[in-house]
Amino acid sequence: MDPRLLPLNAVLALVHADGTWFHDLAEQGFRLHAIELKVHSSAGIAVTDAVVYRREPDLVLLCEGKSGRNVEAAQARKYAAADAAALRRSGALPVEVAQDATVSPLFVVRDEVRADIEAGLRDCGVAALVLSIGRGVARLDGPCPAGLEAFDRRDASKRWPPGRVRADHQSPIEELAELLAQQIGAAQARRLSVLDLEEAAARIYRLWPQLSLSGRRDFVRRLKDCARHLANNALKGAIRLGPGSSDVPARILIERTPADRDARGMPQAWQAQSRHLAADLGRGGEPTVEEDPQLSLDDLDLGEADGPDRRPE
Repeated sequence: MDPRLLPLNAVLALVHADGTWFHDLAEQGFRLHAIELKVHSSAGIAVTDAVVYRREPDLVLLCEGKSGRNVEAAQARKYAAADAAALRRSGALPVEVAQDATVSPLFVVRDEVRADIEAGLRDCGVAALVLSIGRGVARLDGPCPAGLEAFDRRDASKRWPPGRVRADHQSPIEELAELLAQQIGAAQARRLSVLDLEEAAARIYRLWPQLSLSGRRDFVRRLKDCARHLANNALKGAIRLGPGSSDVPARILIERTPADRDARGMPQAWQAQSRHLAADLGRGGEPTVEEDPQLSLDDLDLGEADGPDRRPE
């Protein structure tokens, strides 16, 4: 998993009471509204990593994940100036939330840089909540509005939050191409001639229904770059990127598959393709955070994506 996505995955774990990590926000009634959502305020527009909310009292948290030590003053002021009326006008507020709901920014950071982020917020005059996360650590405090209680959880057995979102449109092309190659391999194994790129995206990005429309467009554009890379390198001659348009979704055309070989040659053909992919996409060094287990071809479902097709803008 891309370490840059640790703050987002911590928020996602905290609003999902499934026992995989701490779930204090879920216990306080918070739910996920959207990911990578444009937030309008009197100070300008910002793209928040996640919007979570609760009812009675109605409270919306604009979650901004920071992988470094610095605070962007202009961005912080945009979050601080956001209110329910502005979010409602731009379609960024959950429909069930009251017009006078409280809106608060929440900065999500690695535990070791918490003091730097708090100092940066003070320097730019922004009073904001800070959630710091680490290996078996989740600590939230600051000026908590009604409906939110501070917490400090430490349990080494919890390790890092699970990688519900393992990659996004800003992830290295090699990392994202590796995930796309799994989807291509599954389609090859089933002797499909076409792989719809948006369908592949929905399987790679597990919370696709909650990803904003602009986020979906950015992610599919990035997958196009990955498909071109694969078609020009490890999977040259096996796939090509089909032409897309406003009416025809982008597709990967599968022109050759190891599954077409006879029973004696098929294992060697799959092994050769795997070696080419490993050489093209291999990344040395130890992973920074725990990865989810790699999926086998049989694990990859090419059926309909789970969940309602919510399309927050």
